[in-house]
Amino acid sequence: MKAWVIDLSAARQQVEQHRSLRAKAASLRKLIGLCPPSPAEDPTGQEQLDRWRTELLSALSHLDRELRAHFEHEEASPLYADPDAQFARFQAELTELIEEHTRLLDMLQGLRAEVRPRQARQLAKDTESFLNLLRAHEEAENRILTAAYGEDLGAGD
Repeated sequence: MKAWVIDLSAARQQVEQHRSLRAKAASLRKLIGLCPPSPAEDPTGQEQLDRWRTELLSALSHLDRELRAHFEHEEASPLYADPDAQFARFQAELTELIEEHTRLLDMLQGLRAEVRPRQARQLAKDTESFLNLLRAHEEAENRILTAAYGEDLGAGD
């Protein structure tokens, strides 16, 4: 019988990154809640709308950088990069999650590209939808991490 030496540091780091992402998503949700009316609804609010869009673009850009680094770290971790017998039972789910990394980044890029031309309320709604998908993705990863390492890693989800 093969014995594994389990290093939990990578898993704990991933869970901590998930916490950080949840905090950033919460900040983004607050910003979404401050979405001003479109100029068509309130022509005097163009300056306020422009400031909101600038803030949203900055927050989305920051999230994009953090997600790219996070996904790169995850995909290099033993759970993803070393699918030996210890983690084999999770391979189908992990493959799906890796593929989802690309889709999430593409969606985020689409939101960033649409910050100027789109109606503010639609952009806010689309950003909220993206954040919901990201939350579900990270929760799925946390469930796998906890099951794979057989330990409560303090995921908090």
